[in-house]
Amino acid sequence: GFKYCVALNSCGSALYLMLLAAGVQPGDGVLTNAFTFVAVPSAIHHAGAKPVYVESTAGYTMDLPNLKSKIVSSGAKFCMISHMRGKIADMDEVKKICDGAGVILLEDCAHSIGVRFGAGTATCPHTGHHGLACAISSQSYKMLNSGEGGFFLTDDGPMAAKVAVYAGAYEGLSEKHIAVPPKEVFGDLPTQLPNYSLRMSALAAAVVRPQIPTIEERVEKYNARYYMIEQRLNKHPLIEVPPQNPKVRICGDSIQFNLQRATDEQVQKFLAECKSRGLPCELFGAATNARNFVNWKFSPAEESLPRTAQMLSRAVDIRLPLTWEDSDFLTLCQVVEESLAVVMPPVKRAVITKDIKAPDAVPEAGIQEATQLMRLGKLYRYNVKSAGESVVSLCEVEVAQYTGFKYCVALNSCGSALYLMLLAAGVKPGDAVLSNAFTFAAVPSAIHHAGAKPVYVESTTGYTMDVSDLKRKIASSGAKFCMISHMRGKIADMDEVKKACDAAGV
Repeated sequence: GFKYCVALNSCGSALYLMLLAAGVQPGDGVLTNAFTFVAVPSAIHHAGAKPVYVESTAGYTMDLPNLKSKIVSSGAKFCMISHMRGKIADMDEVKKICDGAGVILLEDCAHSIGVRFGAGTATCPHTGHHGLACAISSQSYKMLNSGEGGFFLTDDGPMAAKVAVYAGAYEGLSEKHIAVPPKEVFGDLPTQLPNYSLRMSALAAAVVRPQIPTIEERVEKYNARYYMIEQRLNKHPLIEVPPQNPKVRICGDSIQFNLQRATDEQVQKFLAECKSRGLPCELFGAATNARNFVNWKFSPAEESLPRTAQMLSRAVDIRLPLTWEDSDFLTLCQVVEESLAVVMPPVKRAVITKDIKAPDAVPEAGIQEATQLMRLGKLYRYNVKSAGESVVSLCEVEVAQYTGFKYCVALNSCGSALYLMLLAAGVKPGDAVLSNAFTFAAVPSAIHHAGAKPVYVESTTGYTMDVSDLKRKIASSGAKFCMISHMRGKIADMDEVKKACDAAGV
């Protein structure tokens, strides 16, 4: 239901570019949920901004009284609300609060594909329309599965144009998009904004497209199972499945509940018992869980968040795979109930034998566009039991062997590789980096992304770096880093280049 859409390599990239396009500047405060996935504060950190964490309710949504308080105390003018596990706050009230304080509202809808807000029916608008823009995910275990992927969505033309350019619509490539504003809206953006090379690949899009028409059908199946499980588990005196907002038509592809009157030790025993019976449950407050705010040490909370911490310490998360039969979910409920009885007399053990971690298979139309890998549905590189089973890991080994290097890390783009290479080499904001005056925009974009300053070296008529000008620029700039680009495979005399750099400590 949006006017514009830009496909990206991940939802994390969509969140990051959404912040940039909304006007977030380094040092700005951005209000967000204290309970969300690490990608949300990471995107804020990536934009150079500062997360302002808002308490969460026992129903896993943003606490609105605390939002009002944090708006006043922080002075933040941006709010990126996260619909974690598809649980939606009263977005009418959220928008009212933000509008009243002049706060720009953005929505992280990574977990709310297929979730609708209004009268709680399938005809209501999709989530994401209360904010200026939103982002959704097609990472494995989402309603759209391309292994990795994400989409930026908005009705705001200038924002869509900026995101398309940031993602990699350089020169006139915006004309090869359909769901973006006309060329005049882009204006001079391709020369004003850096190119971060965050585009979605055609392979990922080929996998996603046949899944879109099946969303509503799958939501209906998920929800029938969800409400059956919710009704049964809520009868247990030690379990609370928080009620859903009546304004929301949910997508019940997972279920969360809070353990009641349980000690920390009992919680751990419950998790261990479930795992022993083939049901791996996740505790949001686990010491290693990426959804636990105490683990976000790169952007730590500046004040205590007691209500969120308490909720996380008792909140259990379980996937509800679409490929299971209804009888499997009856067994799931039995496992949960019997596992809670570990402090009671022994009962007959129920054991799950199916793999709850297996991702849903890619539809046949998508399989025809790809390889046997897609037949298994394991498109996410770490969705394997060992490194030896990973196509990406094997690819890294083969690339390293062919090129004669000891180590290799596969990334989403060469632009990302250039950026991370600069960071790993020790480049700091403000540093000068020598580079070819003739190269692709991704090279100066990577230097810009690292906060450094390109020092451009003249190119020869043979398209290579001019070594004589390199020596002059080393002396005049004082730069201690040189990222030479072998544009179109044309190679300078690298023996001379290395000699010049080594002599100057570059």
